[in-house]
Amino acid sequence: MYKEDEIEESLELCKDIDIYFERKNPFEPLGPKPVRRTPQYSEEDIAVANDVKEENITVANDAKEDAAVKGTDRITTADNKVADNMAVNHTREKVDAAKHAKTELSIEKEKNTIFEAENLEEPKKTSKVEEYTKFFLQMVGCFIIAYLCAFLITSYVVQLDYVMGTSMENTLMNKDCLVVNKFVYHFSSPDRFDIVIFPHETDTYYIKRIIGLPGETVQIKEDGTIWIDGELLEENYGKEPILNPGNAIEPLELGDNEYFVLGDNRNESSDSRFDSVGMVHQRDILGKVVARVFPFQRMQTID
Repeated sequence: MYKEDEIEESLELCKDIDIYFERKNPFEPLGPKPVRRTPQYSEEDIAVANDVKEENITVANDAKEDAAVKGTDRITTADNKVADNMAVNHTREKVDAAKHAKTELSIEKEKNTIFEAENLEEPKKTSKVEEYTKFFLQMVGCFIIAYLCAFLITSYVVQLDYVMGTSMENTLMNKDCLVVNKFVYHFSSPDRFDIVIFPHETDTYYIKRIIGLPGETVQIKEDGTIWIDGELLEENYGKEPILNPGNAIEPLELGDNEYFVLGDNRNESSDSRFDSVGMVHQRDILGKVVARVFPFQRMQTID
């Protein structure tokens, strides 16, 4: 039999317990619900509480049956409240024990991770000699690749050449820097009025303009006019009228793959009019002049 004062205190305590169990979440705090709150317990903790709830129901029922035997409704109600309070305390103890076990497991995992990290092999440190050797080999490899690229480009694609002399004035001036396309004639034949570069002697290259094409007959008359297959050639590339027709005073018939070339400065040029140059074979033509890149104030494409 419980004393009257103890029953009164238990009833007051159980008012809060009734509210506690009536809520959907038994772990939600009493009082007004905040607008935003972080749950006190995780979903895993709530699951543990639900598992324990069945045990608590059995404990509460046993307490209620014991109170019913004692014969008073007031005592029965108090016993019910006390039993419910015991169930709540039991649930809290279970949840706290689960959280404590989870925390210890996390700490153990962290210790294992630290231990594994400490036992990892430190990367092997390279010496200064090895670093310098590696750097030197990398630089040598870069130079070799750059040289091969430059060789392939200048041999088969484009190259830069300088004009030495005045035989192509006023189109090209002395010391002009030119871009020569060496790729174009792999797929097409030279055209009339193309400016081409070809070797003349060892380490010497000539730059001239194509006037006559393979199979044509070229003649330069005494008045300086140029005739192709008996027809006057209309052109205005010459700096001045031709004073010396050379061998072209008589009609010159060009063979297969042969070209008749002249310098634009006709009276200051060694070209196909003279035996020292003669006709230029297509296989000897290295490329077509396509642009002047220096001096910068006269930078332009070349027709």
